[in-house]
Amino acid sequence: MSITASLLLTLALGGCSSLAISPDFDGDGHTVAQGDCRDADHLVFPGQTELQDGLDQDCDDLVDEGTPGFDADGDGSCPDTENPCSAGGPGGDCDDSDPTTWLGAAEQEDDVDNDCDDAVDENLLTNDDDGDGFADSDGDTNDVDPTVYPGAPETCDWRDEDLDGRVDEDHDQDLDGFTTCGGDWDDDDPTSFPGAPELCDGVDNDADGFWDEGAENDQDGDGVPDCDDCQPHDPTSFPGAYEVCGDGVDNDCDGLVDQDDHDEDQDGDGWGRCSDCNDQVWSIYPYAPERSDGVDQDCDGTVDEGMDGDGDGWPEHLDCDDDDPKRFPGATETCNAIDDDCDGYIDDQTSADCETFGS
Repeated sequence: MSITASLLLTLALGGCSSLAISPDFDGDGHTVAQGDCRDADHLVFPGQTELQDGLDQDCDDLVDEGTPGFDADGDGSCPDTENPCSAGGPGGDCDDSDPTTWLGAAEQEDDVDNDCDDAVDENLLTNDDDGDGFADSDGDTNDVDPTVYPGAPETCDWRDEDLDGRVDEDHDQDLDGFTTCGGDWDDDDPTSFPGAPELCDGVDNDADGFWDEGAENDQDGDGVPDCDDCQPHDPTSFPGAYEVCGDGVDNDCDGLVDQDDHDEDQDGDGWGRCSDCNDQVWSIYPYAPERSDGVDQDCDGTVDEGMDGDGDGWPEHLDCDDDDPKRFPGATETCNAIDDDCDGYIDDQTSADCETFGS
């Protein structure tokens, strides 16, 4: 007798009794009455191990639970990173117990990696993503670079580390618009930078390794460029030229007019030829001590000044008695037994009553 016939006979004899038969069609040891939700499939029954195949193997009304393809927190994403989720959503849920966390979720300020990118609370205005101590809300507009933040030290790298809108400004001390890393070889001179106009100043203004090039006109033809010539229109004046005494010109461009260098001091008294009234005698020079010898030792144009002790107008070396103002060359001879006129004779020009004495 077939199972169907047996069932019909039972119903006919006793109706729906407690002894009604519930067959196990797939032979898996579980009938429909025992909760076999798929009695035509022997791999499906209560307590069966769940597989990731889109089927409810254990008949608990959940599909693929316990597998990477199952969305445990109901956020539409499962942990599986290689296969589609059983419910059809995207995989990559790094915390399937938190419905705020899945691959691509919006990051929240909650100390959780909501978007599953291995970073916590990144890209939030209040979060310091690069660990430099400044968040976006603190003015760190580049919160992925720890060397960039408000007040950071500026380095020579064409970047605005301190976020002040200027690049490498700490390396442009002379404020000429060029930094040391940009080729400014003299950052203390605002006239020197790459491409600067060359000036006649003995400086390499344009930082090309040459100085005063392009400014080398020599209008007076003395062989010295105008920019180095103190008198660019006078061919007798240039650095190193021979100083011409008394011409009122600084011929050698040393800043002194009609004064030569000490290396032109021929007598070694410390005064050069333009200042020394006699550069052949070492005792004659400006401010030298005057002596009574008929020579202008101190180069002031006056001879033997200060050498007339008695004030009679005759210096000591010509006055036979520089303590007696009545005795000097040409004085009137008197009958006094004295050589008044300093000619070596006593009373030689007096009356016959005076006795004449020889010297």
